[in-house]
Amino acid sequence: MALMQFANPKSRIGKDAVEAELKFIDPAGGVPVTYTYEPPAGTPQRSGTYVSQRVFGRTTSLDREAFIVRQHQSRVTDFSDESVIRQVYYPEVAELVKTQTGASSVLVFDHTVRTTAPGGPERNELNEPVMVMHNDYTSQSAPRRVRELLSPEQAAQMLQHRVVEFNVWRPIRGPLQTKPLAVCDAASMKPSDFLRGERRYPVRVGEFFAIAYNARQRWHYFPDMLPSEALLIKCYDSDKSRAQFCAHGAFDDPTTPTNALPRESIETRAFAFFSPSVLPLPKQ
Repeated sequence: MALMQFANPKSRIGKDAVEAELKFIDPAGGVPVTYTYEPPAGTPQRSGTYVSQRVFGRTTSLDREAFIVRQHQSRVTDFSDESVIRQVYYPEVAELVKTQTGASSVLVFDHTVRTTAPGGPERNELNEPVMVMHNDYTSQSAPRRVRELLSPEQAAQMLQHRVVEFNVWRPIRGPLQTKPLAVCDAASMKPSDFLRGERRYPVRVGEFFAIAYNARQRWHYFPDMLPSEALLIKCYDSDKSRAQFCAHGAFDDPTTPTNALPRESIETRAFAFFSPSVLPLPKQ
């Protein structure tokens, strides 16, 4: 799997685009030579013909690639406390999504804390990193989830307008080097890459996309992510003119140092509504 590495937090957070001059080799200028020691008298330290070209570099966007990373400091320090997550972290995530998307209201409805730390009663197969590429929702299961969370009247009202589901993912210990998350540029995927799968619960059956590989896919990851950074992954968008889904999943990074911290992360799921109505209360 080929992954494009973003070098550091500063390079991936900030302006949507930057234009800069880069120097490229001119093939007609002969073999470039660089001396790493004092060159012979009259010989330049660095030879070759280079040309400057103004190019654009850009961070990703939710509408184009379907994922972005943002600086986001949480007030939560103990992510093992369910009540704190719901009372403090959920509102923080809702505000982050609302700020980044311009949604009229945001409903945070679910979360999973994942870990690779050995032992402990909190670890089980369902909260280990998901090592297969997938997308959390399909065009059918996302609206169905809205109907499960809201009353029939509220759901009908919200679904008349644009609805987006986000997975907001962050490390809770860092820098994260163990089993980082890979995300795929939505523009590089084909409809045939998405295969429907089932996620079965005691009282309902969820539907997700399993991802098939094609050579056009452009995969990215953010090395050494910190708890002060949040990755917003768009898992569904009812607006088909924008990127609708973002394939993602954990992988074993061959460059992970042997003394790296265990992977500990939290993913929080939220619906962003673009209805002019105020967010309705979910069913209790």
